[in-house]
Amino acid sequence: MMCGMSALLTLAVHRPGHIGAVIVTALVVWWCCYVGRRMKRFGAEGLFRRVLAAATAVVTLTVTVGWMIVLHSGGEGGVLPLHICDMAGLIAPLVLFFRVRWLRAVLYFWAMGLTTQGFVTPIEQSGPDNVRFFLFWVNHGLVVGVAIYDLVVGGFRPSRADLLRTIGITGAYATAIFFFNRVTGDNYLFIGDSKPDEPTLIDALGAYPLRVLWMFLLAALALCLAQVPWEVAWWVKRK
Repeated sequence: MMCGMSALLTLAVHRPGHIGAVIVTALVVWWCCYVGRRMKRFGAEGLFRRVLAAATAVVTLTVTVGWMIVLHSGGEGGVLPLHICDMAGLIAPLVLFFRVRWLRAVLYFWAMGLTTQGFVTPIEQSGPDNVRFFLFWVNHGLVVGVAIYDLVVGGFRPSRADLLRTIGITGAYATAIFFFNRVTGDNYLFIGDSKPDEPTLIDALGAYPLRVLWMFLLAALALCLAQVPWEVAWWVKRK
């Protein structure tokens, strides 16, 4: 907690654009949840959700293509949308459209357990004068925003079974990406044989490939922590 607060204070001083992005994200998410709840009272939330889903799909597609163009034009590797936040962004409109439970669970745990890390220690350090700034924050804000909307308006409540299923899906996906990185030399999920240029928790996890194991264990822990509030709520309700 103290590390997170320290990182946020550092951003406030050195990267005020990021704090602004967090504030704007919070306001947009609040507005969507407010309108969604109001529409629900009048039985029109389904229509609003479908409109929101369509808008989310357009934004996700735009951000995905934008990242691919920016990374390719910059001569960078890893242009495919295979990071967790990329995949979560692709899942988000499907959650709003179809409300399939396992997709809702994956989005919730990935958003709250993993994508939120981008708000504390963002990999992208450019400012509002760079298109990468907007691509990064729109993507992360969209993922977390849809997950929150599904909780507040959609009424989704994750269970232990959802948690275990998501850990399994995450493990299987990470394993596939690990071997993909080995073949291509890329660093998707940051589990390749390289590290981000900006300081992150990865720097403290030792040498490759052993750090990949620690990264998965930490990711699993983060997913478990996302379940803690619901376990506490369940325990309080029983009392």
